[in-house]
Amino acid sequence: MTRDEAVKAVDYIVKTNELEGAVYTDEEKADFMAAAEGRISVEELIEKIINN
Repeated sequence: MTRDEAVKAVDYIVKTNELEGAVYTDEEKADFMAAAEGRISVEELIEKIINN
């Protein structure tokens, strides 16, 4: 999967989950995109989710 494909996939997942009632903060959305773009690792993303 390319970086662009990953970003599109994360964006789609977030928007779909929001339509189903999930609520994400702007910080969480930024973290998801950072992981999709490769700026942070998936492990770092998981740590942030667990610690928040």
